[in-house]
Amino acid sequence: MNRRVISAFAAVVLAAGVTCGCNKKEDKSGKISIKMTEADSQTETEAEPSSDSTTKGNSASDTSFDDADPEPDIQIDPDRILFTFEYNNYAWGAQSDIMAVMGDGRIYSFSNLPTKMNNNVDYDTRIVNHVTELAANFEPKGQFESGFLDELYSYASKVDPNANYTEKHEMCDYGQNTLYYWDENGNKVILINTGDVRYIIDDLNVPPIEALWGDWQSHIKDSKQYQDVKFFTDSEMPIKCWQCGYIELPQGSSGKYVFKNYEEFSKAAEEWGLDVPDLGIADDEFLLNQPVFVQFEIFNSIGHFRDYTGFVVADDEYFFLKSSKCLDPLPDQSVGQAMDGFVTVGVYPEKIALPSHGGLKTNDGGYWEQDF
Repeated sequence: MNRRVISAFAAVVLAAGVTCGCNKKEDKSGKISIKMTEADSQTETEAEPSSDSTTKGNSASDTSFDDADPEPDIQIDPDRILFTFEYNNYAWGAQSDIMAVMGDGRIYSFSNLPTKMNNNVDYDTRIVNHVTELAANFEPKGQFESGFLDELYSYASKVDPNANYTEKHEMCDYGQNTLYYWDENGNKVILINTGDVRYIIDDLNVPPIEALWGDWQSHIKDSKQYQDVKFFTDSEMPIKCWQCGYIELPQGSSGKYVFKNYEEFSKAAEEWGLDVPDLGIADDEFLLNQPVFVQFEIFNSIGHFRDYTGFVVADDEYFFLKSSKCLDPLPDQSVGQAMDGFVTVGVYPEKIALPSHGGLKTNDGGYWEQDF
């Protein structure tokens, strides 16, 4: 199935534009829960609507919802991404929020997908990678009712990806909210697209989708009210973890540091006697001036291995996210006694608003030792 050709936009205004604080907790499954607290809602200011439109095809015909027949009780792979609701705005730098809906209705959401870092991973592959990591490490934000999901799917799966549509300009610098259907091959089909430009799609299945999606929040069951997390992988943020051997840190050090920029980190690395591999940022003025997080894990025995798949900001906690490759010796396993260690370095791709006191929190109850 071919994709409908679209311009560079997409994305999510989640929870009706409400921004929330959150508190992290760990459940019995080991997954991380981010609980939201109430916050003031945000409002968007629309620009004067324009009567100009660019025609990509015929205008949508007047139809009755009865012309499109839903097919309930469809069996879908529960781990397949079925829909994404995406918000993108490039008016004041790259902004992105993504809500992914799985085949069984589970909802995962995250932000900060686009960054200034260059990489060879395409946008949709990055979405898949992010959702995979979130599903493995975090509890879902909630779950859609099966009846609602089945009905939405029954219409969405019939939408012609090559249907004609008309563009109507409605706002300025607001960005785009786009609901996509992901077919069985992972191709994305636009169902609803509003914001600076509204798509009027000439397909009989679109009006009932618009009607259903108009109150999507009321169809979420088992909602734990988890806030979206900021989640960066090595596609957006230079992250390296390597075996550094024994590094003597100051007495009482937590082994977790954050530096103002790469130059300040380099000075500390020289004092530690740390050999730093190429992070791929030597010619990138932006990344060279971003905060650098450094995490040491020093062991008194061999048999350990460390690897991290990304970096997470959950409420006011900043932490590297372990991958499944992280290993420690079993309690009854015989290992050699020798000082050994690993270090993880990540160049954070956004500016950080440092707290007036206390520093940046880790996810283990401590703080990042900062050199600012």
